[in-house]
Amino acid sequence: ITATPVSIATYDTDVGEIRTITLSDGSEITLGAASAVSVTLAAQRRSVTLDRGEAFFAVSSDPSRPFAVQVDQLTVTVVGTAFDVRRSADVLRVAVAEGVVDVSQPFAIGDRATDINDNKRLRKGETVTATVHDGISAISAINPATVGNWRDGRLQYDGVSLAEVVADANRYSKIPIQLEPLPPEVEGRLVRGVYRGNDVENLLLSVAELLPITIDRSDPGLIVIRSEPAD
Repeated sequence: ITATPVSIATYDTDVGEIRTITLSDGSEITLGAASAVSVTLAAQRRSVTLDRGEAFFAVSSDPSRPFAVQVDQLTVTVVGTAFDVRRSADVLRVAVAEGVVDVSQPFAIGDRATDINDNKRLRKGETVTATVHDGISAISAINPATVGNWRDGRLQYDGVSLAEVVADANRYSKIPIQLEPLPPEVEGRLVRGVYRGNDVENLLLSVAELLPITIDRSDPGLIVIRSEPAD
């Protein structure tokens, strides 16, 4: 009996690096900065684990071999399509540029996953977020032309937490960025805008104009973001 060949590989990128990998099935994975994936290609399945960061997938259609992406407990399953998966802070985001994807994650009680899954089907121009505590969000619309535009160096936000922005900025910054705990009224404010991934300094300055935060650079080896002191 001849064993079924299985291809297993890992790929990663450095801070600020963006890299495109072409798999043996013709699918392409574009890895964002400071990101990593593990890939398994077998006769009846194709699976990828996003270990950190962000990746854009252009999947070669093969109905006999579904393509699944695993991020923590979230699973994205497709046959052939183009979509983006991002892990920033504790939030996972899936956005579809072409085709259809099925998104699944176990419901959780506290920090424990249950045996019941929350399932949603996303089509072109749709996106969801997911967290361990809140599960998968309602589906919302997104301009499909903007999905994965970080591949061209643009970081686009349409209402995300500062924690997510800092997590993304750390994948481009040579100096670590630390976000100190914020009061609820600041933590709950959302960031919107388009920024250059290779210009972390301008990103931070722009966000500091939007939110009541200060940027402490007194330590040359660390950038600290904290809430503005009360008057």
